[in-house]
Amino acid sequence: MVFAVVGLLSCLVYEVVLGTSGGVLRRPRLADAFLRGSGGLLVVFGAGLAVEGVRTA
Repeated sequence: MVFAVVGLLSCLVYEVVLGTSGGVLRRPRLADAFLRGSGGLLVVFGAGLAVEGVRTA
């Protein structure tokens, strides 16, 4: 039951945060910067996983 409540609360927090920042992220320049930053973060994370896989193999 506690897990379900924590999940619900986290979803509500995400909704509030993204709902209030939605107007800001609709600006093309900021949206592009956000997408580039998050994409770069994912690439770095994937490269780290690949390097870690090579080390353990």
